[in-house]
Amino acid sequence: GKGFKFLDWFSRHVGENSESRVSRSVDMEAMIQAYSEYSGLPTMLLSDAELASSGAISDELSRHIIGQDRACGVAARVLARFKAGMNDPEKPCGSLFFVGPTGVGKTELAKRLSQMMFGSAERMIRVDMSEYMLPGASQRLLHVGGGARSLAEQVRRQPLSLILFDEIEKAHPEVFDLLLGVLGEGRLTDSSGKLIDFRMAMIVMTSNLGVQRTASPGFGGHTPDFTSAVRKHFRPEFFNRIDDVVPFEYLTPEDVAAIAEIELGKVSRRAGITRRNLALRVDDAARAKLAELGWHPEWGARPLKRIIEEKVMTPLAIEMARSPHLRDKDVVVTCDDAGEVVVLT
Repeated sequence: GKGFKFLDWFSRHVGENSESRVSRSVDMEAMIQAYSEYSGLPTMLLSDAELASSGAISDELSRHIIGQDRACGVAARVLARFKAGMNDPEKPCGSLFFVGPTGVGKTELAKRLSQMMFGSAERMIRVDMSEYMLPGASQRLLHVGGGARSLAEQVRRQPLSLILFDEIEKAHPEVFDLLLGVLGEGRLTDSSGKLIDFRMAMIVMTSNLGVQRTASPGFGGHTPDFTSAVRKHFRPEFFNRIDDVVPFEYLTPEDVAAIAEIELGKVSRRAGITRRNLALRVDDAARAKLAELGWHPEWGARPLKRIIEEKVMTPLAIEMARSPHLRDKDVVVTCDDAGEVVVLT
């Protein structure tokens, strides 16, 4: 059925001009380009003409996910296996269990995988498992029709997706009974009795199991045996359906500084700044201060975005409102004599 839907789309897509209405041959690369446009899958994963080794994919992931080279390497091997057609066709494309401290890049890596596999971070379906803690809550995953935004309905509409089960250890045991079929056979029966196909989806689960047992969380802290914590928490029939348990490391000060650099690069490309042709210049002292303020022993680098908004973007926005004609200038972010971050225009 899915193949015919694509051929129907393709015939209408190329039938927009009279020449295409007659029978003609289409070479493989043209068909790959068309299927990439139709599905969202990047040509890197579809075409044999484009090389994508696990090492190259890992390097690309590591440019965006700081301090987690091992996790990026495991994720890259899953993508390389998918490209080579070596994944099990009767299961999801991959099932990864990300485990480690809060604020070290688990969700960010899931977004990046969605971008690389399906062409957009918008293809990520995020399910907060803390909302499914009570008996009977699992049925909400299965509702279809009537404007439902359930897991079953979203995957039915877009089977080429990355599904993120966030804080999965918090879900009720009934939820894991449902997920056994998803992980094992790539399917789920919705509330109307129809099968939902998960075989073209990537499954990612996140958890911080084991973190509470470490004595000294924080910068460069000792990484506990997260895999053992996961194995002890879940039933063997669930654990054994997971392709890889991926431990995430604690961040070092250098890691947080690098993350701050990435986040500052993102905000410098916002429309309000580029439209006025302003250049954001952050000196070393300010960058170090932002990194220091943006890290928390319990939350990792999660506060960093808020700190950048508070210390950099809000003062700049106030100055822009005060000076409507501010444009074509350098905006300098530095530290004053008291060590506070200041924005100078």
